Amino acid sequence: MNRRSFLRISAGAGIVTAATVGAVVYKFESGRDYFVSTSGNDSNSGVTRDDPWQSIARLNNAIADGTIRSGDTIKFRRGDEFFGNIRTERPAGQPPSRLGITGYGSGARPIISAYKVVDRADAWSPVAPRLWRVDLTDTAKLGGNRENRSGNVGFLRVDGSIEGSKKWGIHELKLEWDFYSDGRHLFVCLRENPTSATEDLRIAVDGPVIGATSDLLVAGLDIVGSGGSGYQQNGAHNTEIVDCFIHEIGGAELAGGRRYGNAIDLAMGASSARVRSSDIFDVYDTAYSVTDGIHGSAVAASSCTFEYNRVWNTARVFRYGAYGPVRSPEGASTGCSVNSNFCMNTGRPWGSSMVPVQPGIGSVILIDGHHPAGIEFSRNTIFNAYDSYIATPAAGHDKLSGYTMDHNVIVLRPQTRIQFPGRYVVDNANAWAAATGQDSNSEWFQTLAFFPSPHDAMKYVARHSDTAEDLHRLLTSNRSGRTCAY
Repeated sequence: MNRRSFLRISAGAGIVTAATVGAVVYKFESGRDYFVSTSGNDSNSGVTRDDPWQSIARLNNAIADGTIRSGDTIKFRRGDEFFGNIRTERPAGQPPSRLGITGYGSGARPIISAYKVVDRADAWSPVAPRLWRVDLTDTAKLGGNRENRSGNVGFLRVDGSIEGSKKWGIHELKLEWDFYSDGRHLFVCLRENPTSATEDLRIAVDGPVIGATSDLLVAGLDIVGSGGSGYQQNGAHNTEIVDCFIHEIGGAELAGGRRYGNAIDLAMGASSARVRSSDIFDVYDTAYSVTDGIHGSAVAASSCTFEYNRVWNTARVFRYGAYGPVRSPEGASTGCSVNSNFCMNTGRPWGSSMVPVQPGIGSVILIDGHHPAGIEFSRNTIFNAYDSYIATPAAGHDKLSGYTMDHNVIVLRPQTRIQFPGRYVVDNANAWAAATGQDSNSEWFQTLAFFPSPHDAMKYVARHSDTAEDLHRLLTSNRSGRTCAY
């Protein structure tokens, strides 16, 4: 199989491959620039590098009151960390030009962090032996993200490591770092004061790090620290997220004792939404989720693309859910694609030990809806899925109606299921392809190898398949000057 198109140039969309110039390219509008730096001041004008604002709170106010308009670009200083949830909804009546959000200067990508920081020991109150409580609405004693008042905790980050053992009642707290949140307070099981026991204690609560609205370009950011979603878009159009890191996401309660958390969350008729050239990892649930028909509406996604991304350590790579009435004979969603991505270790998110064990968890693709969709899944490299390649909520190949899956490279452990439910495993992939009409030109092979990093896994696939040239390009690529060395 020839996969020379894995990293092709699309001049009309402004994509330049790493093999061509060694960087990802994106273009902003020609409006005014606004600057944000941790050394700035919110009373500054914000319009020059020498007079920057300091906080996301100031930025959000400027967007809401119309100071920042469509066509402008917001620039965070590289190497800095900013706490908060970015809200991009602008007043009505603005021109259909993109609002840009990116970095400036040199160094690492600016970090947009939704974490609350508990750096004061007096924020905690002892409740019982080995049980501590903190009020998540007490902005006087909490640092980091003070604007988000949510008490729905997804996970804790303790000295750089994720602790995700969320319980549903105080009586369930048994082991160290077990936690429970009641909507306002966080309870933690620990022998000593949690802040005194750590050097860096952070709390991820529900709420998207970036809430996207129409006409938006997000580029070159490090998006981190939400118990909900990294980037969420409801019913918006003409958006793009490119050259970003999205990680440490998810685990908040959805309903009925279920947890969720997606890196990219598109819903309610999102259209012309593009996600490309980004790294997505350590996500409780799905890297890229598209959901139609929420609350019975007939709106559907269209022209949404997910391409040239690297995804690892998530519960799933792609989820499509369609629950409302079918909008057209062609299906719920049209013109959507998941192409030319490298995906590995699906089913091994940070919360894998807490995810309920059930068939279908750990699939690369989850089709969770009542009617077909027009979605293409091609030219992807899949390495190591815990449960299956595809999961559908009900048996039958008809659930793949409207999908086009082909020209992928699929590397699984022996006896790994191809589709759940179903009898086919990777050992008889050709029979499954003949029965479904899917992936008939894809390359399948088996391995017992396991790698924690995409870099090593890509090198392994390059040695064992006919995609060596394409993967070599990806291995040696730069993204905003950062070599892909994990």
